[in-house]
Amino acid sequence: MDVYNARRSILVAITLVFLVGCSPSPVKPIASATRTPSEIVVLNSLPTEAPIPTSSAVARALTLLIHSHELGNHVGVAVADVLTGSVIYLGGSVAPNNQFIPASSIKLFTAAAVLLKNNPEELLKFKKKTISLNNLVESTLTESDNSGATLLSTLVPGSISSQLSTSLPSLDLRESTLIDASGLSRKDRTTPATLVHLLVLIADPKYPQFTPILSGLPIAGLSGTLKSRAIMVAGQIRAKTGTLTGVDVLAGYVVDSANRTLVFAVMADRVPRTRPARLIIDAIATQLIKLS
Repeated sequence: MDVYNARRSILVAITLVFLVGCSPSPVKPIASATRTPSEIVVLNSLPTEAPIPTSSAVARALTLLIHSHELGNHVGVAVADVLTGSVIYLGGSVAPNNQFIPASSIKLFTAAAVLLKNNPEELLKFKKKTISLNNLVESTLTESDNSGATLLSTLVPGSISSQLSTSLPSLDLRESTLIDASGLSRKDRTTPATLVHLLVLIADPKYPQFTPILSGLPIAGLSGTLKSRAIMVAGQIRAKTGTLTGVDVLAGYVVDSANRTLVFAVMADRVPRTRPARLIIDAIATQLIKLS
């Protein structure tokens, strides 16, 4: 293994163990989102030699769920390997390059743009309190705080798209339209593949400033907007939600049963009913955990 991949492996392992909170075993939910030993389970290692799931294995696990009528007829899913950055699976009920309304998952773009341009220890005034940029990013993502996202956007000179294109030239935004910082606009657009690529870069050791994004993502069954979701696999999904009327998105990280770290994005923006759709989306993430 070369030096770069070794460093990437170490960062991914540390990130997912101590920040992302993923675990191969269920964790009992706790009332508080404060990090405690019962919330963050320390793994011995995430072996780099663990096999990457095949595209066909992912398709077998997800196809029926993706085509569930509960998700509507405009669904897209992308899955990638965090360590190598390679896309394992692109699927859905429409062509992979179809654009979707991201809703609050757009806050991932906002947070990345802000952290690429500003000192993460910078102090800000927010809701009559002094808070560091790090902590504001964390709380904005954990609770999907629209006012926090709006404040963050004021720290980006020009547009979020232009800042990302300049600082992350490998991130292809040609199929994305980022109208606002919080995801309230129904004119926002992106693809599952773009979300997955952004999340791979967020875990890249070349960008240590992205750590507050990883630590701010809600944990299934434990914190933020995922506190009451995917309880049966509590602690094993760390992801950003996105919800508007008819829109449900989940994008983040899991560790599969072979201890391979995966990044995923599920986007559906013609959802008939929110709660049934969320159950299916949570089931998709759960199936990724069970891959071996």
